[in-house]
Amino acid sequence: MRSVGFGQDGGRDDRDFYETPIEATDALLSLETLASPVWEPAAGDGAITRRLRAHGIEVHETDIAFADPVDFLNTRHPAPVPFVDIVTNPPYRLAEDFVRTGYTHVLGSGGKLCLLLRLAFLEGLRDGLFQTLPLSRVHVFSRRLPRMHRVGWQGNRTSSMIAFAWFVWDMQAKMGTRLDWVDWANLKAGG
Repeated sequence: MRSVGFGQDGGRDDRDFYETPIEATDALLSLETLASPVWEPAAGDGAITRRLRAHGIEVHETDIAFADPVDFLNTRHPAPVPFVDIVTNPPYRLAEDFVRTGYTHVLGSGGKLCLLLRLAFLEGLRDGLFQTLPLSRVHVFSRRLPRMHRVGWQGNRTSSMIAFAWFVWDMQAKMGTRLDWVDWANLKAGG
């Protein structure tokens, strides 16, 4: 997973590379049915990919930082294999670009675009984004996710101070946006 944050020296991590908590991916899997194969275009170290595969979902992972890099935002051909759904936690400074690019890709596949984003992504005009690319569902975490520490973090693990949600654009959904809440701790406990 990637997000805006701070590097080892306290400055911003230029790659926006932070690991997605297991709880976030497991919550998505409890809320959405995903079609294999899924494309994870900002795979980082594979945190989302590992959870999807653990649930029997085939995943094609790419990342701009891989040895064989794929730049999701500048790729004419989206993935070397056919896919239906896209699931990722994009770099937050590029979130709107990921929505626009991902929407184009899933529009062609008839699938879903699922992005883990800050809840604040709903704010602002966004240049007509939600009017031109209708949002299907927003799954808001009612309990803060575990903090997404930078890769290699050795300090205390804490909760995040930021509210997150899964934003889903579903090409098969009817008109309108559904908003709901998910408590990852209850899901983990089987509730």
